[in-house]
Amino acid sequence: MNEDRFVLILLGILAILTFLIIQPFITYILFSVVLTVVVYPVYKKIESKINYKIISALLTVILVLLLIVIPLTYLTVVFIGQARDVISGVGNLDLHWLDARLQSLGIDLKVTQNLNTWIFGLTELVKANIVNNAVIYTTTVFNFFTGMAVVFFVMFYLLIDGKMIMKEINNHIPLKEKYKSYLNDRIYKSIQGLFIGLLLTSLGQGVVAGIGFYLFGISNPVFWGFITMLVSLLPFIGSPIVYIPLSIFSAVEGNLFQGIGLLAYGIFVISNSDNLIRAYVVKINSNMHSLSVILGAIGGVSLLGFSGIVIGPLVLELFSDLLRVYNMMGKKR
Repeated sequence: MNEDRFVLILLGILAILTFLIIQPFITYILFSVVLTVVVYPVYKKIESKINYKIISALLTVILVLLLIVIPLTYLTVVFIGQARDVISGVGNLDLHWLDARLQSLGIDLKVTQNLNTWIFGLTELVKANIVNNAVIYTTTVFNFFTGMAVVFFVMFYLLIDGKMIMKEINNHIPLKEKYKSYLNDRIYKSIQGLFIGLLLTSLGQGVVAGIGFYLFGISNPVFWGFITMLVSLLPFIGSPIVYIPLSIFSAVEGNLFQGIGLLAYGIFVISNSDNLIRAYVVKINSNMHSLSVILGAIGGVSLLGFSGIVIGPLVLELFSDLLRVYNMMGKKR
């Protein structure tokens, strides 16, 4: 066995072992790369003032942590409090008027009684589920916080050594410099545009939805606005899974015009705000095609989980960019 073959075999074995070691954290590592690209301009600005890489990277990580942890903690507290109010409100829902209306028509469905029975059964089911799966939930929470620690740990070192790592990777890519520069530029712009676009879209739609819920008299508008902000990241279904049930619930409660108004507001304002913000921000910052964003998000979520919302479209866009490079190389031959 010659030296080259020995090195290749050893390299292959080590590559497999390396993949198996980092496999549980691949999603978090990819997310940290995306996050690093987004906050890199902030890091460079801090470094220009301090002129010390380690402290600049540490301050950037702390800043990102504060920007994520403080709002998330506040929203979680509000979410828990208002979720309790929602459950209590559903439990105290008075539908005797509906029972009376149906009985006048000769229909006896016992809506109020059945609703109370259903709520009691659902509560007991949730309690039993929490008790039976306590270990699984604890493990999931532990894995999540471990993963987030990996994200910020990797981000810290990428901020410090990111340029050196990219240079090393570029040195091993067998492409001309102009093609490598083109791909690097497209990846950077795509990550920036997609991440900022998704963030602004979810925040914007959550605010627009919250305002609508308040105007149409929906109780706990902050809670439902927060839920809308989260689900707006999901393609197609998004905000309609929030405002449609609320509209129906409002109409059933006896506020027919309020329910119809909220439904119209949801269709024409909330849903369109998502399309307008997403299309504008992503297009301006990255020039990504809407089809890549939608299909990539759907496939990415099914393959990688929540972080696939960002990583999926990036993979499709990188594939498209590589096809363009291949086409340019073919024209030069």
